[in-house]
Amino acid sequence: MNKRTIFLAALAIFVIVFSILGYLNIADKPDSVSPYKAISSKACAILNINNYNRAYENLMFKNLMWQELMDDEEIHTLNHQIRTMDSLFRALPNFSDIEEDLSIVIAFYPNGKSGFNHTIILPCKSQNGDELIEAISEMAFKPELYGTFEGTEIYTIQPKDTSLSPFYAALENELVILSFLPDMTEDAIRIAHSDNALFTDKEFTSVQRTTGDFTDWNFFINYRERGGMRLLGIEVPEAKDEDLIGSGWTALDATMHPDLILFNGFTHSGPDTYLSLFDKQKSQDIDAVEIIPDDVSLFFHFGVSNYPSYSEARKKYFEVKGKGESYAKKLEELNNEFHFDTESELNKWVANEFGVMYLKDKDLEPMDSKLIFFRISDKKEALALMNRLSEESDQGLDRLPVIRLLDDFETVLFEGLDRPYYAFVGKYLVLSTSAALVDHVLEKYKRGQTLKKSQFYNELSANLSDQSNVYLYVHLNDGLPVYRTILQKTSLEFFNENPEFLKKFEHLGIQFKDGKKNMFYQHTALDYNPNRKHEGNTLWEVELDTLVLMKPRIVLNHYTNAREIFIQDVGNKIYLIDNKGNIIWKRQLKEPILSEVYQIDVFKNNKLQILFSGESSIYLIDRKGRDVENYPIQLSGITTNGLSVIDYEKNREYRLLIGLRGGKILNFDRSGKEIEGWDFKQSEEIVSPIQHFVLNGKDYITCVGSDGSIFVLNRRGEIRIPIKEHLPVRNAHLAKLELSNDVMKCKYVTTDETGNVFKLNFEGEKEIINFEQFSSNHQFVYGDINNDRKPDYTFLDSNRLMSFNHAKEKIFEISLESASLAYPALYRFNEDAGKIGLSDTTSKMIMLYNEAGIIDDKFPLKGNSEFSISDINKDERYNVIVGLGKKLVVYNLE
Repeated sequence: MNKRTIFLAALAIFVIVFSILGYLNIADKPDSVSPYKAISSKACAILNINNYNRAYENLMFKNLMWQELMDDEEIHTLNHQIRTMDSLFRALPNFSDIEEDLSIVIAFYPNGKSGFNHTIILPCKSQNGDELIEAISEMAFKPELYGTFEGTEIYTIQPKDTSLSPFYAALENELVILSFLPDMTEDAIRIAHSDNALFTDKEFTSVQRTTGDFTDWNFFINYRERGGMRLLGIEVPEAKDEDLIGSGWTALDATMHPDLILFNGFTHSGPDTYLSLFDKQKSQDIDAVEIIPDDVSLFFHFGVSNYPSYSEARKKYFEVKGKGESYAKKLEELNNEFHFDTESELNKWVANEFGVMYLKDKDLEPMDSKLIFFRISDKKEALALMNRLSEESDQGLDRLPVIRLLDDFETVLFEGLDRPYYAFVGKYLVLSTSAALVDHVLEKYKRGQTLKKSQFYNELSANLSDQSNVYLYVHLNDGLPVYRTILQKTSLEFFNENPEFLKKFEHLGIQFKDGKKNMFYQHTALDYNPNRKHEGNTLWEVELDTLVLMKPRIVLNHYTNAREIFIQDVGNKIYLIDNKGNIIWKRQLKEPILSEVYQIDVFKNNKLQILFSGESSIYLIDRKGRDVENYPIQLSGITTNGLSVIDYEKNREYRLLIGLRGGKILNFDRSGKEIEGWDFKQSEEIVSPIQHFVLNGKDYITCVGSDGSIFVLNRRGEIRIPIKEHLPVRNAHLAKLELSNDVMKCKYVTTDETGNVFKLNFEGEKEIINFEQFSSNHQFVYGDINNDRKPDYTFLDSNRLMSFNHAKEKIFEISLESASLAYPALYRFNEDAGKIGLSDTTSKMIMLYNEAGIIDDKFPLKGNSEFSISDINKDERYNVIVGLGKKLVVYNLE
């Protein structure tokens, strides 16, 4: 690519997503010598850097987004160009005196049919061109006199790095003018000598006055010049230019956050722009999200306070555009064909909202995945009109014979819906040429899977206004294909060659709402996620009534042998969900689950029930979500650990053991009756899970007390092996049992407050291993990671994750960006070595690291709970099951 294409690609990082409306951002401030004196009103866009030094530092050294983009070769080249140009700026006379207030302006002009050129303008107090050239020479540039234009000398400057193109510089009335083309430098000089400079343009100055100088930069786009769209990489058909663009000059201030870019400002709207239709319309609530599916790729929403007056304004708009006669003729043809007044009929029942949406459908071309919607004020009137127009269909939906009432009726966005199917969805009429798409919207609405309930949409919209006249929402990873009919070739090439580029940006919202006369407030929010290296293949997701509380548990359907998911939310409601994402049942509990979730065959009939415990009860629930007889068991005290299940003879004569405050362990049979002859009571409360194993024909029941004492019991609850030594108190409840062929060598393993690994076997022998000092908040995982069949030691402390093998040699150590890491756990599947899973509770991402400390190539994925990995469909493809806010999400790993 040439240099201008590279510059376009870099700028497109922020603006490709503004495609159809094409509104971007960043602003300007006046100087004692205004840079706008050398800019023509024919400029298609202007970038104004208010404080050059601060903006440069923030971009080059503090902006994570820019640093992320350095992986791209062309962006890396552009970065080098910026640094080279910075060297030139800093060579200017008196730079140190003006750098704090230095304002640099970059003006963009269309070049031919698809390209553009740019001119850089900045103030310089020195009137002496020789001083400028001398300063440039000292920076190892090679200036030569190119020529003189209208009395002003122009110099060719070749950077020492010959891989960079030469540029042309001139000093005109305390303004330094730079360009990569001599003609552009000459044009700027000519404008500076004329009365046609941009600062005399009233429309531009009206939006320029709205910008603030407290931001690093501002941006202006001139949509009256066709290059304003081309700059953003968008090719607009000649006949539809302003119908689609819909405004004049736009000016916006930019604010950047680590994961969000916000743009706020004003857009000017003259009588010949589409936005002028909304001049007298109050902005409206965006209620259509109640019916727009949560898998929408992109939607436009239009809000009007009075549809009849909007309809009248539309008629005047077509007259201003010279299309009044054509518009009137089409209406007359339509009225004659169907024997009614089209405008009058629509005015009766169209309410305050209408728009278009595109859904993600791999079987359809992007532009064929379109639906339009209208909010209905009078369903009876709308239904009567639809019945008059409808023809029979074998798709189960009614169908309109024509849709010409929409061609050129609103905007080009509504074109192409020939003989659409339609349905009433809530308060809206929805139409599409695809019956399947209409059915999909209906089904999503019935299941409550709409944008209104989408966590991601709500997180984005929290940064925007609740009301608007024009609103664009884009799910960027799904929405880009919709742009393919309007993007220029160069922009398409860039994004096709860099598929991971767009994935760093997730959602976009742009809205315009009524302001003062001829001016609209514009708000834009763009999500940025630097941690997402891969999208992950979402198999399905289902929304719970409130936030996910626990790690999803995989259970078996005893009828089909299918795997299902059992989960609880923070409201203590439990759910059974099938492997397709359908909620089989849900029911309310009085308390959270505190134990492992088991499945047992309590009736010995090959039918499974779900067993678990809370703080005060033991629950046994059947396949349909009902309590089994004699359950729940109301305990005589508060539990101190989770329920454990023992089946001594593997004959389904289960024993249910649980500890209570006061040091007692209760033991129940499968019918919920306490076992006679069992008697365990100690002064210390039992805090670890109760475990059972058999060695040399003998049963051993073991657990850990709150003081670190280890108990080894027989079937009657009597001490089988007395152990005098104790584990560290702090992590006694997390102690892991490690078995041996010699019962006396069986041991518990845990850590103390500073991270020393503490091992205590049944013979009372201690082993203390020190790797390094950890904080008291460290987390410890004991298990085989490197596949040598020997347990390894893994620590998570703040943002550090490290692992050591059984010989105390470091396996890996990595430092992560976030310190909000939780739920470290060992995962083993596919016969691979073990992997460590983590959750970042701040960014709501989950990670999985292999034995080398390298993140799995399918991660990170969105999620903020503990997660499970299982082949839920038995298709030899593993799935990740995780909570994400109120949603349970299932990803395919392959």
